[in-house]
Amino acid sequence: ETPHTLNGAEAIALYREHLDSAEPIDAVLVDMTLPGGLTGREVAVEIRKLDPLSRIVATSGYFDENQSGWDDVTGFTGVLPKPYSMETLSEAIAAALC
Repeated sequence: ETPHTLNGAEAIALYREHLDSAEPIDAVLVDMTLPGGLTGREVAVEIRKLDPLSRIVATSGYFDENQSGWDDVTGFTGVLPKPYSMETLSEAIAAALC
């Protein structure tokens, strides 16, 4: 299935829709800044309310090697600084699923 780009409210609704379905969402990649009002942190909090065992990877272009901008990622399954390669993305998702 084609990946979707959603605002925060749409992402939460999609997760809720799939939660008890035959096709639950295995992992969520959420940008820390999203269109539509909610932040990545807020989306993660709402998804965790639905599913405390959810696997959520935070991504942002504001993270750097000195861990600047990382203060808001506590509780995420993983962190993926932008830009990232397809290999790095695959590794982050694989690690989140373990």
